[in-house]
Amino acid sequence: MGQSAPPSSGGLRVLPMGMDLIHAGSMCLVLSADVESGTFFEGLTSHSQHGQQTFRVGSKEVKFFPEHVSIRLDGFLDKCGPHEEGRYRNDLRLDGEFMSSLRFKTYWKRGFDMRTVDAKVEKQDSPSGLDLALLSPSIDVWEYELSITAEDVPLTDSLVLLISDSTGKELSRLSGNAGTALAYLRHR
Repeated sequence: MGQSAPPSSGGLRVLPMGMDLIHAGSMCLVLSADVESGTFFEGLTSHSQHGQQTFRVGSKEVKFFPEHVSIRLDGFLDKCGPHEEGRYRNDLRLDGEFMSSLRFKTYWKRGFDMRTVDAKVEKQDSPSGLDLALLSPSIDVWEYELSITAEDVPLTDSLVLLISDSTGKELSRLSGNAGTALAYLRHR
């Protein structure tokens, strides 16, 4: 008989899509993204039995993402430290003009199948009210919010975000999968 894995802890508030670090000269760009949808991810647990993954909130099985989700992307520009890890892109000039010219493509991924989904940029700005001077007086923070329709998208699918510069050259690829995020929490 197949073993069933213990349910995950259900400690998600958002679905993490990961982080990326890009160097260009003396500047660094840190990108971080999460999938949000109100309280949808709170209390969500995953269960795996006989190779099938299911999701629950309490005793109720949940099969699909909510009809609408948002991706919140944060970009942090700052001077690089002497031994920062990450990818080097000397063809870029990381500044406010570059940050305002970023382009986004989103996909739902199941196995090797990637389905394009329209993402509407709802918010793109460099908020001035954030007090990050305690971290670094030179930091510049950019926030983006992308709205996505997720009608009938199974929770087993991944959401992929491709970020490109103004010429269309890929800068970063971030992705989030509910099962993977919950499995990580289970094994922490």
